[in-house]
Amino acid sequence: MAQQTNVTDFLILIIGTLTTVLTVSGVIFFAFIFQRKLYRKQAEFREIEKLLKKEELQSAYALIEGRESERKRIAEDLHDNLGSLLATLKIYIDTLRNQEVKHEEKQLLTNDQSDIYSISLYKDNRTALIQKIHSLVEAAARETRRISHDLDSGLLQYGGFQAAIEQLIEAINNSQKLFIETVIDITDPLDDELSLNVYRIIQELFANTLKHAHATKVRIEITQIPREYISIIFEDNGKGFNSEQVKKGIGLQHIYSRVERFYGHVTIDSSSEFGSTFIIEIPFNHPFSV
Repeated sequence: MAQQTNVTDFLILIIGTLTTVLTVSGVIFFAFIFQRKLYRKQAEFREIEKLLKKEELQSAYALIEGRESERKRIAEDLHDNLGSLLATLKIYIDTLRNQEVKHEEKQLLTNDQSDIYSISLYKDNRTALIQKIHSLVEAAARETRRISHDLDSGLLQYGGFQAAIEQLIEAINNSQKLFIETVIDITDPLDDELSLNVYRIIQELFANTLKHAHATKVRIEITQIPREYISIIFEDNGKGFNSEQVKKGIGLQHIYSRVERFYGHVTIDSSSEFGSTFIIEIPFNHPFSV
């Protein structure tokens, strides 16, 4: 009887042990499966996050590059439409000038004021040419206004200068390529011409930093001394550059060109240890403000 009890106890022990082993094995198996699924999900999330960051960066570059396709379209408009109008206008002006010269030469040679038909025909032709020239001048003015509106619309659609700058910075921040600290203190409204050019300058500064500086942080300060000038201080912690050599680059040439157009000036301080600092000051009493 005691022997039978020992066998029973032994069987119970074996069954219990097997049950425990199977239970633990099952838990380990399911934990392993769950862990694999978790790793797979995490990998998927990382890939999605990577794609989102890439998309954000592409959006930032689209803003920074100033919509190159739009620039090309406007360049084509300038060449095809406005250029054609001005070329035709020149032809009409040359024709009018030649007719006047011929008429004066004829008058000098003949010294005859009695040819009423010739005089009347000359006046009619002259009037018709002047009307055509006037129409072409009006068409050229309308085309200029349209192209100017197209250039401004990229900025105005964001609700003005400050809103456009904030939208640009938000797009770059979302790409997580740069951490941007911003100070904007503009008390008086800027005129359209100055607003657009300052916006393009800031686009170009960010483009240079993203493409060449290998920076992780940027501090930009846009302030205004009322009735005197607007100041832009742009600092990055990148690898720096030789400002004299890089001045030949297209990006910096665009910046210098826009600043000089408004009688402003640019100061650059750059080193491999401290990064680059751009200080730009543009006066308000520029010719375009009149």
